[in-house]
Amino acid sequence: AVFCYITVSLFIRSHCFASILSSKGRFLVDSNASSMSRQRGYYTRMIVLEIENIKGFMEQLFNGEMFDRFHVRNCEVTTFVTFQIDGTRHDAWYDTDEKVEDATGLVLWQQLKPYVFTWIKGKRVPERMCLDFCHYMANGDVGSIRIQYEQERLQIFTGYMQKEFSLDRGNQQEWDENCIQFIRKNGIVSTQLN
Repeated sequence: AVFCYITVSLFIRSHCFASILSSKGRFLVDSNASSMSRQRGYYTRMIVLEIENIKGFMEQLFNGEMFDRFHVRNCEVTTFVTFQIDGTRHDAWYDTDEKVEDATGLVLWQQLKPYVFTWIKGKRVPERMCLDFCHYMANGDVGSIRIQYEQERLQIFTGYMQKEFSLDRGNQQEWDENCIQFIRKNGIVSTQLN
């Protein structure tokens, strides 16, 4: 329900964000995610960041742990064909001892990363790539990040959805600031476009 957008060679529609960035610049796991992914709320699009060092960012995305704890709503990669992943986890596929205790119903980036990497590795870059990550707050709000790569530009879009309508935008502004801090903390140089 809440969408954050980050432009990279990945397209991600966010409904969950594995962790929320604290004021100290690290993500904290929210154990109260429950089944909020099916709820609707009031969505606000937030900021757009242009990533300066695409290669460095992609290294973090695929070989680092920067985004491993984020849930993935959607992923789309266009090379010679367009590959699409719906991030919904199918619990019935797992053996009983393999089942993941995660009420969001979505898979983590850490689980999908090796598969997506096989689509893009090689000498040629994808035409387009989008990833949607999301995080459910304890209060029912959802923060999201979208990574999008297209036409040799890599951008990150943040978003925020409130479970209940409110004129108070403090939580949304805090989400944006936390996302900016998270990017900086991981050594990613970006320019805010809006």
